[in-house]
Amino acid sequence: QDDYHISRRLTLNFGLRYDPQFPWQERKNRIEQFNPAAYAANLRSQVYVNAPAGLLFPGDLEKYPSFLDFILSSELLATVIDYLGTIPVLSKTRPPGVRFMESNAKLDPDAGGAFRESQLYHLDLHDSPLVYVLVLLRDVTFECGPWTFLPTSSSDRARKQLNYQRCGRSYRVTDEEMYRHIAKEEAIEFAYPRGTVLFIDSSRCFHFGSRNAISPRFMMMYGLTTPCRADFSMTFMPSHTYPTRPGDSRLRRIILE
Repeated sequence: QDDYHISRRLTLNFGLRYDPQFPWQERKNRIEQFNPAAYAANLRSQVYVNAPAGLLFPGDLEKYPSFLDFILSSELLATVIDYLGTIPVLSKTRPPGVRFMESNAKLDPDAGGAFRESQLYHLDLHDSPLVYVLVLLRDVTFECGPWTFLPTSSSDRARKQLNYQRCGRSYRVTDEEMYRHIAKEEAIEFAYPRGTVLFIDSSRCFHFGSRNAISPRFMMMYGLTTPCRADFSMTFMPSHTYPTRPGDSRLRRIILE
C-alpha cells in the first residue's frame, strides 16, 4: 500500500495489505460466562464444579443450550439482519460469540497506571460490518468504568483525520490523539440500569473498555459477524462449536453452525 503523487492535485493510494488481528487465547479453556437465570436457579458448571453458581464455561453450553436463546430471539435477530443485510453467524473465533465480562480494578494489577490495550480507543477489524450486542447485568455508573464509544459520524471523522488503518498507524489510539480531532463530549458512556441492551458496529465506532472500575461492572457481550469474515480467521484459528438440538429451526442452525 502506497501513495503515488501524479500531480499536485492528484494522489493515488493503492496496494495490497493483509493485516489480521490475532486474538489472545486462554490455554486451559477457563473463559467464563455469567448467566443470571442460572444463578437464580443455583445451576453450577459441570466443567468446573467448584465455580460459583451462575458461572458457566465452554462445555456448559451443551448442558444449558437455553443460554443462547436471548441472542437467537426473533426480535433481536431482526434488528441484526436488517443492519447487516444478511443472516449473521455467532462468532466462533474472535471476538468470542458469547462472553461474560467482569471489570474490576481490584483484579487489575496495573490499575492506576497508564491506559493500555483495550482501554485505548480502537476499531474491531475482524469483520465489517459486525454487530456487538452488549447487555448490562447490573446497574452501571461512572464508577464502574463504563464501556465507552464514539458515534459513527464522529468515528468516521476521526478515522479520516487519524489516517487510521494506514501503514505505520498504530491500532490503538490514545485519548490525547483522539481528542485533537474529536471533542471529548462526543464520547458516549454506556452507563445505564441493568437490562439495558446496546447494538453497536464496533468495526465502525471507535471504543474502549473499562477504565478504573472502582465498582465492579458485569456485562454480557455477544459477537455477530457476516458468514464470510473479512479476517478469514476461520481458516487458521480453532473454531468454537455451539450446541444444537434436534428441534432447532433452520435459522438457529445457520447462525450456530
